[in-house]
Amino acid sequence: MALQVATQPTSSEHLPPPPQQPPSEPASPATAALSCKVCHEPIEGNHVNANNDRYHSSCFVCNQCLEPFPENVFFEADGQYFCDFDYTVLHGARCGRCGEIIRGKCITAMEMKWHPDHFTCETCGKGLAGTTFVKKNNRPYCKPCVEKLKVKERAQDLCHRCKKPVNENLNEVLIQMDNKKFHAHHFNCAICKQVLGADCKIFEGKLYCAADYERLTLRVCNACRRPIVGRAVTALAKQYHPEHFVCSKCERPFNSSLYWEFKGKPYCEAHYHELMGDVCGLCYESAVGRTVSAIGRKWCEQHFNCLACHGPLIVANTKHGFIDWDLKPYCKKCFEELPTEVKRRVGKYQDIQLKAAKAASK
Repeated sequence: MALQVATQPTSSEHLPPPPQQPPSEPASPATAALSCKVCHEPIEGNHVNANNDRYHSSCFVCNQCLEPFPENVFFEADGQYFCDFDYTVLHGARCGRCGEIIRGKCITAMEMKWHPDHFTCETCGKGLAGTTFVKKNNRPYCKPCVEKLKVKERAQDLCHRCKKPVNENLNEVLIQMDNKKFHAHHFNCAICKQVLGADCKIFEGKLYCAADYERLTLRVCNACRRPIVGRAVTALAKQYHPEHFVCSKCERPFNSSLYWEFKGKPYCEAHYHELMGDVCGLCYESAVGRTVSAIGRKWCEQHFNCLACHGPLIVANTKHGFIDWDLKPYCKKCFEELPTEVKRRVGKYQDIQLKAAKAASK
């Protein structure tokens, strides 16, 4: 970074441009036909003349606060008129460090204005008013701090291992770790042991060449154990080739994005329910002891109850009549209390199932 040595900053008193006082003109035949520049109404009687523009005295106000000028003192900027306060806020010089408006004495340096006590070294904070300073990165520094920065920058251009210069312009292969530069030839791949290049990677605290890094971190299909290149399906905290994410029983792809999980494996709906047949339909625990087979699954005998009234459907080791509604058992009494339309649809569904069973048995 090029440094610019400046001479001593110049001090001055920062004052706004000389204030102006609008002359007041009496009415005359020549001015009676004039109109106010603000309200465009005819001017009668005394008025204000500013830069050859005429104003009613009540219309000649600050462009910012719209208040009359205190003591008739105003300042002009960009063809507009401001009171002392608003001119200072809008057009006054601001300190290059704190950004606040400067009133009174100021220092001019580096094409900026500064409060005298704010023109200080960027590093150590030493006051630079009346001394020689160095401009670096558009900020002021004292000479001792600039020398320290030079030493630090030179150290950053040394290999952190051999302490010799590193020069990217000479096509030297460099490695950067923890904001430190190294010659690449100081390191070898943790797997193949070849000298590393600039494309090496860090993985779990070790350096690898690009090829071994890819092999080490490549996604592997949970089904075929081969690398995944391109699209992948992520499910059950694992990754699969899209064509390998299939039902664990029939090995067919899922017709939709829906699948059922049991013990960490994916199943289609049919085989999931088939698998769950040995699990009690109520408590979802393994059905042990005396069990009941009904509605395509098994039930603990004490859990085979009407879903509505919870009355037992097994009395004296005899299975009472029940109705299957939505894969849940209902006693006949509770089923009769359901809406007529529901009972009609259940009856129709049972007829379809009966016909399908007869067709399958032929």
